[in-house]
Amino acid sequence: LSGMLMSYVVQYGEDVLPWLSLISAVICALCALLRLDTYMLLMPKSVFEGFTVGVALIIGLNQINFACGLMPGKKHALFVMNIVESIKTLGETRPTSLIVFALQAPALWFLMRKLPKIPWTVILPVVSIPLGVLCDGGHLGFDLLTLKSKYGVLEPEIVQPLRPCDATFLDMLIPSFSIAIVAVLETLISAKIASDRVDREFSELGELRGLVISHAVCGFTGAMPPTGVFVRTSLNTSLGATHRFSQTLNAIVVALITLALMPIFSYLPQATIAAILVVAAVRMTPFSYLKKLWAQDKGALALCLVTALICVGEDPVIGLAAGMVMALLAGAKTQLSAPFVDIKSKPSGDKKAYHIAIQGAVTYVNAETFLERARKLENASEISVDLSGVRQMDHDGITFLGKVADGWVRSEPDCRVWIKGVHSKIYPSLSKFSWFEKAEGQGRVQMA
Repeated sequence: LSGMLMSYVVQYGEDVLPWLSLISAVICALCALLRLDTYMLLMPKSVFEGFTVGVALIIGLNQINFACGLMPGKKHALFVMNIVESIKTLGETRPTSLIVFALQAPALWFLMRKLPKIPWTVILPVVSIPLGVLCDGGHLGFDLLTLKSKYGVLEPEIVQPLRPCDATFLDMLIPSFSIAIVAVLETLISAKIASDRVDREFSELGELRGLVISHAVCGFTGAMPPTGVFVRTSLNTSLGATHRFSQTLNAIVVALITLALMPIFSYLPQATIAAILVVAAVRMTPFSYLKKLWAQDKGALALCLVTALICVGEDPVIGLAAGMVMALLAGAKTQLSAPFVDIKSKPSGDKKAYHIAIQGAVTYVNAETFLERARKLENASEISVDLSGVRQMDHDGITFLGKVADGWVRSEPDCRVWIKGVHSKIYPSLSKFSWFEKAEGQGRVQMA
């Protein structure tokens, strides 16, 4: 979301952010009312984790400037181009920033791994701020970039008045839709990943309600639109948090820091921030899951990595959408090739009696496959179609079943076709078709 917001700031100025937050709050509310979240999570775990890997790479690579003490002159809307700009200026690396990062990042990773219950991500800034103060005052004889170097002294400011911006409502409408979609996706996926890792259920509707309220409040207070954050969610779960009160406590602490200690945090070294975020990015990367995919399902691993690469190279939302589409197509291909039709025959006088058992759904995905497999049944005197294993049939599936049944009767006029095991869930759909109504009227339909 931050990359998208940066591109909108470049186009319309920073005053557009609260307005985008207000409009996106309305769109998020519509998503909650229409329960569109139900369709946004239709993806396998490999796509979820591919998105996680992509976000981890974005967070980690985004710290090149802070870790090396760089200040590139150009900003781009595309993440990859910003990384290219950072690489171009690596010759201007400040040794002090790089040394601080190189010392703190491995130390933080080691301490969080060995003593996970201690809040090292809080302790490290507290220890590092005095170093920033001393460097800013010229007491140590070397320069170290801090937040003050980039933003000046940070002032506590909870509420800002809404200010007019250069964008019209129509200019803001499409960006607001994009922000709402990204915010919903990131929030739900953050909750989903946390749910998988701590083995606890969560309420999609509750998350959406919280998102709507937070967007509205941030808009009215002059802030930018928020979203669920992977890095903080991952950190929260890795530190052992199991209750939503941890989020409430986090909000209280952030408010206290903002009101009382914000000027002090101006002296936090940029290299320390880079160390914290790089370690968080490494820890949120699902290495164990990737190893399992390598051993168990390389196709799913490829889907995971392609999703991650698109997230990094183009945009996280596009990467997620591409992963969902690829997963749906792969699922359709699997369903298409699955042996869902079992055809058996036995002698019946000088002809044959056929029993056709269908398992699973019969939809547009596999309807033509069913037509190809069951169309030609030679010398049939009786055909029994067993639908007891079917719980879903769409219009195409029912149409093709009727076409096949009519074809059997045309090729063998004396053939009797029975439809058996019709479940109550698919009967209402079947009863709307004339071929089924005719068979039912002739007593050739048996319910499950």
